[in-house]
Amino acid sequence: MAAPRGVGGRGPIMAVLLTRDLWLVAVATGIFAAMQTVWMAFLALYLQGVVGLSLLAASRYLALAQAGGVIGRVGGKYSAIGTRPTFESGASKARPDGGALR
Repeated sequence: MAAPRGVGGRGPIMAVLLTRDLWLVAVATGIFAAMQTVWMAFLALYLQGVVGLSLLAASRYLALAQAGGVIGRVGGKYSAIGTRPTFESGASKARPDGGALR
C-alpha cells in the first residue's frame, strides 16, 4: 500500500518540510533558545564581575533562574489546562457597529 499523500500530492514528510510557517516557528525558536543561553551564561559572569558576588552565590542565582524557567514553563502549561487560549489583536476585535475588522 502506498504512503498517503500530503499537501499538493507530496508525501507527509515533504509537506511538513515545505511548510513556510513551520520553518518560521523553528527559526524563531532557535533564536529564542540561543538568546536564552547567552543571557543565562552572562548572568553568572555579570553577578560575579559587576555586582561583586562570589562565584558560588552567582551560580546559585543562575540555578534559581533556570529552576524558575522550568517551573514557569511547566506551571504555565498546567494552569492553562481546561482553558481556551485567547489571542486578540487589534485586527481581531469587533467594531462598535458589530462588524469584524479585517
